[in-house]
Amino acid sequence: MTAWRSQPPFDRHPFLEQRLALDHLTESDLRHFLAEPIDEVQDRFDERPGWLIGLQSVLASPSGDRLHAHLPESLRHKPTAAFLDVAAPFIERALEQLETGTVGLTKAHSSVPFDAATIPRLLVPDLIDGLLEMVGRTIVLEMNVARICGELQGDTPEERFQSYTKHLREPGYVRSVLLDYPVLARQLFERAERWVEVSLELLGRLSVDAPALKSAFGRGTDLGVLVATSGQLADPRRGGRSVVILTFSSGIRIVYKPKSLAVDAHFQELLGWLNARGVEPPFRILTVLDRGTYGWVEHVDTLECGVVEEVQRFYERQGAYLALLYILEATDFHADNVIAAGEHPVLIDLEALFHPHRSRSAPGDCSADRAARKALSNSVLRVGLLPERLWSTSEAAGVDLSGLGTLDGQIAPHGRPHWEAAGTDSMHLVQRRKPIGARKNRPKLAGAGVNVVDYRQSILDGFSAMYSMLRTHRDDLLSETGPLARFQGDEVCVFLRSSRTYRRLLRESYHPDVLRDGLDRDRLFDLLWVEVEDDPDLVTVIRAEREDLLRGDVPVFITHAGSRDLWTSAVDSIPDFFEEPSLSAVHRHLMGLGHEDFARQVWLIQASLATLSSEPIDSSVHPLPLPTVEADRGRLLAAAQAVGDRLETLALRGASGITWIGLSEEHGRWSIAPLGLDLSDGLPGAALFLAYLGDVTGKGKYTRLAEGALATLQGQMKKERDSLTSIGGFDGWGGLIHVLTHLGDLWGRRDLITDAESATDLLPDLILQDEALNVIGGAAGCIGALRCLHECAPSSRLSTLVTECGDHLVAGLEAIETGGFAYGAAGAAWALFQVYAWTGLDRFRVAALSLTARARNGEQSGLVGTSWCRGASGVGLGRLGSLFEADGPTIRAEIWAALDTTLRRGFGRNHSLGHGDLGHLEFVREASRVCGAPQCQRDCQRLAAAVLASIETGGWRCGTPLGVESPGLMTGLAGIGYGLLRLAEPERVPSILLQEPPPERRLDAA
Repeated sequence: MTAWRSQPPFDRHPFLEQRLALDHLTESDLRHFLAEPIDEVQDRFDERPGWLIGLQSVLASPSGDRLHAHLPESLRHKPTAAFLDVAAPFIERALEQLETGTVGLTKAHSSVPFDAATIPRLLVPDLIDGLLEMVGRTIVLEMNVARICGELQGDTPEERFQSYTKHLREPGYVRSVLLDYPVLARQLFERAERWVEVSLELLGRLSVDAPALKSAFGRGTDLGVLVATSGQLADPRRGGRSVVILTFSSGIRIVYKPKSLAVDAHFQELLGWLNARGVEPPFRILTVLDRGTYGWVEHVDTLECGVVEEVQRFYERQGAYLALLYILEATDFHADNVIAAGEHPVLIDLEALFHPHRSRSAPGDCSADRAARKALSNSVLRVGLLPERLWSTSEAAGVDLSGLGTLDGQIAPHGRPHWEAAGTDSMHLVQRRKPIGARKNRPKLAGAGVNVVDYRQSILDGFSAMYSMLRTHRDDLLSETGPLARFQGDEVCVFLRSSRTYRRLLRESYHPDVLRDGLDRDRLFDLLWVEVEDDPDLVTVIRAEREDLLRGDVPVFITHAGSRDLWTSAVDSIPDFFEEPSLSAVHRHLMGLGHEDFARQVWLIQASLATLSSEPIDSSVHPLPLPTVEADRGRLLAAAQAVGDRLETLALRGASGITWIGLSEEHGRWSIAPLGLDLSDGLPGAALFLAYLGDVTGKGKYTRLAEGALATLQGQMKKERDSLTSIGGFDGWGGLIHVLTHLGDLWGRRDLITDAESATDLLPDLILQDEALNVIGGAAGCIGALRCLHECAPSSRLSTLVTECGDHLVAGLEAIETGGFAYGAAGAAWALFQVYAWTGLDRFRVAALSLTARARNGEQSGLVGTSWCRGASGVGLGRLGSLFEADGPTIRAEIWAALDTTLRRGFGRNHSLGHGDLGHLEFVREASRVCGAPQCQRDCQRLAAAVLASIETGGWRCGTPLGVESPGLMTGLAGIGYGLLRLAEPERVPSILLQEPPPERRLDAA
């Protein structure tokens, strides 16, 4: 009982009482049963369980040698094949039962499409693979025990391994192992029994349906006899049932699926209905034979494309599928559910059409963040076709498993069991990350894979055409006699958890630690309760999940397209589990199709594909136009307001706040998400731009937008106060302190200054943990933010904090990368000069000079481009910001060199603040102001006019992959607007790239 209470989540939540109640028990009952003597337990049963009777029969039967005759070729030369001797009695019995049942089928039918003599060879590999997985770890444990006890013979690890495998061929030894691990013995028996049942069920259905299969799939041609099967193509469900591909002597291949295929059949009818109304290029229609509780589907082979036009049509069809699946509330169309058959993408698993929605937000949550999450969960991203990087961390790139993506060369994010030192007495199981391997979802041209990003316009064309068609024909689609009405009673799958969770639990359930006592296995499956805290609805299904797992199945839940109820694999109903039937959501979805929704989905498609781009930002060059008039204040303000208006259009609103969805970069990889806490591409940057835009223009709507963004930001800060550990100026607390200070001063709100001061309470511990050190994510950026706050609310405490940041930087000088402002030594040196100017402590000036010298050496070997982050303009800004303490011929020469590089190479790629024209203009303008060179002033005016003309004539180009529009500050719209606003009002709008404080100190005036 103590062990049960100490395991998560029972150690911190009162879930144990609920868990016991599912078995109609109280804690007192359980304690009584745990203390009950075994003979009393036996007395409570009138009859022995069937599995025990069967198990005793198996162990009492003489062993044969049929296992080795049926051993798959793939296992014959593997050391682990020897472990199957433990399972041999169960395999022998299963083969006998299969042969008896097969003979019975041949007698019951005048003809059958198989040769009874070959059936064991065709079907038994699936059983053997399953049993081997079950016994492997237990046998290896026992071998290690024997090795430690000195019971193995041989001079080498290999000889001692062979010595142990001889024990496994001794009936008495096998019996002793099974008696030591009775849970394993029961599982082996029940797995073999289910395999016989499922195999004979398949053969029986094949025999009954042979004439229909000949007609449907053979087009009248005889199927011939079964010559090959491919099992284990899907998770085992409903008593070990799974998908099987059958190959006949005629060459015909048919896919057997042990579930209703009504939804598959009706989907093919829907495709035909759309083809008849002019879909171009038309969809391929698959042959489906639905038999109610099971069915048969045409097998699809992969084919290459012959010409580029076929690839284009492939992706046009994928775009059309995306639109169709979007309105059908589909999900789970990952790479394994799509096959590239020449110019036809074929969807091969349709169980996740009409997937119902479940709200997992807290009751009463009307926040903007919830609106953003809902917009994403109801979007084209839900389908699973579009690229999405999962499990990405600072150490691992993560993977994309989407139906359109899943590029070659990816490494699985999670380790898979692998036998290390196999064939020796020291073999052991390790978790090894392995290549994912090529999938069949992407087309090939001339033997080579194609890059889906190159065909993004084809995807958009297909999506647009199908979207338009669905709008045009929605009344017909929704009519009582329309094609959607046929789905009303169709069975569809419901995913309540990740299948990976179930598979992991099943693997762990064959660990020897839980195979001696059934209670240990029960406790393992009680890990299902861990997710209940975040998803309370799971309480209603845990009992069904556990029953499936105890049978060795991956749990399955279904609903019907027209129902709100949920059904378990045992066909038990949970009424009103969903808020509405999924078919009702489809109806509402169709009626909501329109220009605004279309624009949002197109953006999501573009942004998703951009995350696959090999270029971190759009590197194509767009020569700036030759300006005919200067960039006057009026035009610059109009352009900035246009950005503000666009952000207003894109905003997602909650009850008391607003937010946006954008592209953000983390660990060098891009993803789509609601805006977060980072100043770079999150809510702080959008709020800062809109606040200054409202102030400069006097238009209240921009200020209200900024206030709405701030409200959402404050909610996020409250939730993540304990989890945000970065102190950086652009992705951590430094950025938040900076923005709160600006907004507090700009709006005369002392409470925001207080919030900024409160945030500094977290800094002492976080400074010590900082490993980034740089302006973006570390102490250098925090220094700039503290300086900003100190200008508005001076205090000795801030002086102490900035000194701690400075000392932390000095201690980590060698770890700072050379070159660059945002991530490198140029920015860190600038920050140390700031600390010196503030504190007068000479150690910071010495460290800054040393770092500048080291940065200079690194810069001479070449900067990465011209951007503020790692390029010439950032280095130049850093030197300009350091002139007050380090002026001299060398540093001025470096400023002019950086300026020359920026002017020659820095313009025409994008307009962003962090990587593009407006960030580079900030450097040119600042150089003009500080250095006062007439030519520099003329360059600034000329380039400002050219950049403005480029925006006015060609629109905004963000500093994102493929130039996709995004709302953020450093790479997106907010930064473009801010840059334009600063060009218009440089005295009122401070430099964000140099973390300048508010220029007017309005709180002081108040």
